[in-house]
Amino acid sequence: MTDEIHNGLASRVTNNRNPFLGYRDAQQWVKSEYGVDINYHTLRYHLIKHFGTKLKSPRKSHVKKDDQAAEAFFKTT
Repeated sequence: MTDEIHNGLASRVTNNRNPFLGYRDAQQWVKSEYGVDINYHTLRYHLIKHFGTKLKSPRKSHVKKDDQAAEAFFKTT
């Protein structure tokens, strides 16, 4: 991993407007920007070690959940 790629990843990871959607997205970005094909696991390990990244997934919602009740619950009066 070169310093140029590391600095590019650092700027992209800290960018709130255009974040990576996952490690595959980061891998494709490195290939398109720098023309270097980096192994998925190598890039994933590098991002976790140096930037503390992790995948985030939303919680599942119950099928019978009442959306109006949830809306009323979160309203502040």
